[in-house]
Amino acid sequence: MDTLIKSPSAKDTLLTEKGCDEKQIFSQEDETYFTKAQIDTIKKGIEQADNGLLIPYTEVRKKAREILCGN
Repeated sequence: MDTLIKSPSAKDTLLTEKGCDEKQIFSQEDETYFTKAQIDTIKKGIEQADNGLLIPYTEVRKKAREILCGN
């Protein structure tokens, strides 16, 4: 079974950090869990980057515009 944990918002983090500082206690960093599919996708992306198979953002943006707008 996959478990996902929602990351705290910036506001929640600020409030938590401020509260911890005032009380002189420190919170432990929450663990983040990924699904197997997410881990596989991350590993694939890292492998592609290591092999020089990166596409510049400008090219991705151009292709997305072509697909969405037909230009």
